[in-house]
Amino acid sequence: LPDAVMVEGPLSGGHQGFKYDDCFKDEFKLENIIPPVIEEAKKEFYLANISNKRGWGSFEDESVGFGNHLKNINSHISMLYKTKKLPIPICVIANGASLQNDIEWLKRNQNSMILVSVGTSIRPLQKAKIQADFHIEIERMPKFVEILKPNLEQFDGYFLGASVIDSRLFEIAKYPLMFVRDASSTTGISNFFLTHCSPMVGNTGFSFGCHFSDEIYMVGFDVGWKRGKRVHSKNSFYDNKDDIIEEGYPVKGNFSEDIYSNDLLNLSRQNLEMTIAQLKPKRVYNLSDGAYIQGTISKRSEEIKLKKIEKKRYIEKIVKCFRVEKIRKIDYSQFLELYKSKVIDLLDREVKTRQELTEVIDLVNEYSLTLSRYEPAVGTLMRGTIWHILNAIYLSLHKTDLKNYSKMVKL
Repeated sequence: LPDAVMVEGPLSGGHQGFKYDDCFKDEFKLENIIPPVIEEAKKEFYLANISNKRGWGSFEDESVGFGNHLKNINSHISMLYKTKKLPIPICVIANGASLQNDIEWLKRNQNSMILVSVGTSIRPLQKAKIQADFHIEIERMPKFVEILKPNLEQFDGYFLGASVIDSRLFEIAKYPLMFVRDASSTTGISNFFLTHCSPMVGNTGFSFGCHFSDEIYMVGFDVGWKRGKRVHSKNSFYDNKDDIIEEGYPVKGNFSEDIYSNDLLNLSRQNLEMTIAQLKPKRVYNLSDGAYIQGTISKRSEEIKLKKIEKKRYIEKIVKCFRVEKIRKIDYSQFLELYKSKVIDLLDREVKTRQELTEVIDLVNEYSLTLSRYEPAVGTLMRGTIWHILNAIYLSLHKTDLKNYSKMVKL
């Protein structure tokens, strides 16, 4: 090696020369050579990668929701058919551990804003004698009926359920309303659907708030946790469960520096940021002691003073955005057959190289995405399972002989 090695790149500007022997000195450190921006890029790539692996869904899961939707839309429950911005603040309440920090503030200000609770936050609010004006649910699995039943029976506000949830929840609720959510096979058979609902019910509640107001307050939106601390609020469904997550990675905190996240919560945070960027609410105040959410204003609840509003009048305005929709006849059997035959045709090709394998995977993926755009009912119904199958084929053929490709496709 020459006496000095010239390193070109963003290393404190221009070129930086150092002697080869310097590498063996105590003061030589790798972080002095690799700029922090590279480490930040590696972290962002990691977060994007794990988010990409979430929320693919499956045919079985979508089928449950699709069946629930067909039953629910025939039940004459009023459906969300439009949204409009109102000149009032909306507070969306999730079930992060920091919800308890703001309970007293919510009590004092519950007549100064529309309260929207989501998911399991309904229980700690009821224990604190706080009545939300709307409560939102999106989960389709039957087990949630028994979990929510005791609290829903006591709930005197409007229950707002996605059309894919178990119909028994609408039967329990005193004042049921319905909406069609995005990222679902049901969007293809609906006149109007609520956007930015994934992956968690908190995302749905936040989207609902942004569709109706330009002034949003976020409470309990931790989308993360403090190491060794519980993830959810006390007095909730998780009180009798192991609610401490050991595996996680550090993220920027809204108020604290010891906040950690995982793939699901990180995807939720990213989608909250996307919602803000696309729906453009004027002021979003994040009161939660969790992960920082870009586009929000970090604010302690004790700093916020609100005036009383005519809640009843504005609640009525929101409820008027719901109506009983006309029932439509649905038959997608021809589209399903077309999709199946096209995917089989694309996969049934001769594959001898890794490049050809990648090309086939890309073709099927592009076709699934295209169909999801033009015929969401069929594309979304099939897409998740097809992605899982493509992933299995791709990974397996990197650990075995490519001659096995046709056997895998046949299987």
